[in-house]
Amino acid sequence: FIATSIPLRESWKYGERALRYCLLDTGHIIAATRFSANLLGWKMEYVSEYKESELQKLIGLQKASFYKNEDEIFEGAFYIYNDKKPKINFKEFEKLEFNLEYKKLAKDSIRWDIIFDIAKVLKREEPFQSNFIKEKITFNPSPFNAFEIIDKRRSALGFKEKFIKKDEFLDILDKTLPRNIPPFDTKVTLNKVNLVIFVNRVDGIESGIYFFDREKNSLSLIEKGDFSEAVKFINCAQDLGKDSAFSISMVIDKKHLNKEYKYKLAMFETGMIGQILYIEAEAKGYRGCGIGCFFDDLVSIDILENEDILTLYGFSIGEPVIDERIIPIRPNEAKLLNL
Repeated sequence: FIATSIPLRESWKYGERALRYCLLDTGHIIAATRFSANLLGWKMEYVSEYKESELQKLIGLQKASFYKNEDEIFEGAFYIYNDKKPKINFKEFEKLEFNLEYKKLAKDSIRWDIIFDIAKVLKREEPFQSNFIKEKITFNPSPFNAFEIIDKRRSALGFKEKFIKKDEFLDILDKTLPRNIPPFDTKVTLNKVNLVIFVNRVDGIESGIYFFDREKNSLSLIEKGDFSEAVKFINCAQDLGKDSAFSISMVIDKKHLNKEYKYKLAMFETGMIGQILYIEAEAKGYRGCGIGCFFDDLVSIDILENEDILTLYGFSIGEPVIDERIIPIRPNEAKLLNL
């Protein structure tokens, strides 16, 4: 399984910030694929022993002639297998004839060179290994099975200002711990991302700002108070932060990013955490929403008072506002309706 990104699909709207979204989306894809593989009894593992400059040759990216500004970027390769992890025979792949045909995505587009310049720097050219914590896990019952949860997962359009239960909140956080289980057993993560949590409406927990150290499984209070308006402002003035039960800023200390490629893996990790949060919220009858637009320094400098902290991703969970105009249509139904 090989993941790639086409930055133009994001940059037409977000400019240079498209790189962030491509990396986050890849993290979501990794976790979603791992969950699906697990349901089928399959294993999935990051191909970490080969250089990315070699791995991208497997799909012929070095031979491709892309349309202007529509370059495709290699993100990562993964083994998906049943019993025995397969071996990659590069010589056999070199013999293959690649017939690459691309359809033009846009009539006009602006090239954001910084995206492609940074993508080159982020290539992993050395082996990598993940480390995990040894922490027991319990799974609380859900009224939905895994297939139902995955099938109905959606991003919240907005939240009702409703409370959630303390045990639900803590159980959601527990599932983000970097254990050697799906999706983290893909072994693609640094497992150094921590969570700054703005608690707005959780029964039994005082409103305020908290810090969740995922390695230590430790939740500590930074400051009590109603910070719902502050978290709205932090997330580019979006009500998704203010109206939620709680909102998260995912952060990492720069000391863990001592190699350029580790920034990419940290972004994958936050996307994977985001996918866990989506699934856990749905399992409890709530909904989540990833937030990629935020003011970085407000979390790292104003709240944590540490300029060595990077903010990577935002996420909110709560009781969703449902848009009744949206009608779910399954793929086979769409075909019958000629949609």
